[in-house]
Amino acid sequence: MTVVTTDIQGYAQGAFASTPFASGIAAGNSGLQFEVVITDNPEPEGIQFQNDISFSLPNGLQFFATNLGFNCPGYAEGPFGLLPFAASACIASAAMQFDVTIEDFADPNGVQFFVGVTDFPDPEGVQFEGVITFSDPEGVEFDVTISNFANAQGVQWNQQIVDYPNPQGLQWENFVTFSDPEGVQFEAAVVHVEGVEFRVNLYNTTQLRILCDFPSRGAQSGAGNNAWGNPVATGQSWRTNSVNASADYDINNLNTDIVEQTYRSASGTITGINLDCDVETSPGTFLDTFAILNTNLTTGASLVLVGSDNSSFSPIGKTINLVPRADNIFHIEPDLPLTAFRYWRLQIDDPNQTDGHIEIGTILFGSSVIFTQDECMVDRIMKKPRHFVDSVRTEGFTSVKNNRSLKNRISLRFESLQFGKGNFQSLDDIFKSARTSQKCLWIPTPHPTDGAITERFAVFGKIVDLPEQEHNVKGTVGEDLDFISFGFDVDEAE
Repeated sequence: MTVVTTDIQGYAQGAFASTPFASGIAAGNSGLQFEVVITDNPEPEGIQFQNDISFSLPNGLQFFATNLGFNCPGYAEGPFGLLPFAASACIASAAMQFDVTIEDFADPNGVQFFVGVTDFPDPEGVQFEGVITFSDPEGVEFDVTISNFANAQGVQWNQQIVDYPNPQGLQWENFVTFSDPEGVQFEAAVVHVEGVEFRVNLYNTTQLRILCDFPSRGAQSGAGNNAWGNPVATGQSWRTNSVNASADYDINNLNTDIVEQTYRSASGTITGINLDCDVETSPGTFLDTFAILNTNLTTGASLVLVGSDNSSFSPIGKTINLVPRADNIFHIEPDLPLTAFRYWRLQIDDPNQTDGHIEIGTILFGSSVIFTQDECMVDRIMKKPRHFVDSVRTEGFTSVKNNRSLKNRISLRFESLQFGKGNFQSLDDIFKSARTSQKCLWIPTPHPTDGAITERFAVFGKIVDLPEQEHNVKGTVGEDLDFISFGFDVDEAE
């Protein structure tokens, strides 16, 4: 085991986020940099790491810790709280326990805290606890990453930031990106904070995902104009370099729920087309799901989606090559997006197009609600195509009909979702917000590379009826073991 600690006078800016705190502060004096590196532990009996910092008036603090190649068989659960890391837990089994406390900072200019736990072959467990209890900081940046856990048996993770009477800002970012965990216990508490940026992700590309919030349609509220000169929060988030002569095919048709209400490029223009979107909020959106619905694009088209923080798209921060398909095109990001962008551009070239124009009904993108891997819907999905026809009765005994396309209805069933877990809570939030009146993009079978699998059961529709919930309450007094079963339909024609 190698442990390195470094106490350095002077504070240097870290780069944990796109705009880290404390940039340019305390360039040359009165700061603390602390580094811990634990590597190459093939079969440790256990590691306990504890660091307490309690001094006043620092100009900055940087804390950095990594653990690489740590193989730790055996895990005994230890409670967080009064005795967060009991000695018996580490003596009785092999596990990693990590405790950091920072307190009594009267007036720090900045704190940057980073913990990385990566490349554990088969860890049996990790416990992490961090507590920050100082007042009036100019800024705090907190980044914790746990990744590449092949078969983790359990993770316990507790972070608390308390008693901030008037902080200038807080950035807090947590990632857990391992596969097939047996269990994750995550607790975070922030008390008395006026400004917080908080992000927690358990990301996968195989489970049910639902997109109900569409940054592609711009901000939901606000004042002023967006980068294209249109009023904010009015659904005018798009611009194009190819405008059709008919107002019926306006660029902002891309934001309507009616996918038959389309955008068309100028007549004769099938290449060199740019569709630009301003999501109208900063820092933008973390795009993990993208969909083009009802399009005439051919399978030979070139579709490139780029993201940028500059409305002129220079520089470009993200490039995604989309795979074209007939009618509908879906993209699932293979990895968790780590950077948000405000401006997105879809570059289209379709030289084999015989219609003489490009036509698209709706474009949706944003960050989806994603089911975690320990629970999901039942395997049997019911799908029913429907012939959708609009009918309007005229005078006398006649009517006018608009014969539209086939629409799909899917039936989803969920068995024994645990009440206290995020999956049921996510669906319950959708029931309360979207209800039966808002369309969402439902993708039961996403796939990061195969658009056909993603599209098979995907629907952009409304919940037909809010489901009746069957609760199976178990456990003794004091326990909350409530398992819920229910089903519902989502219909594109609603």
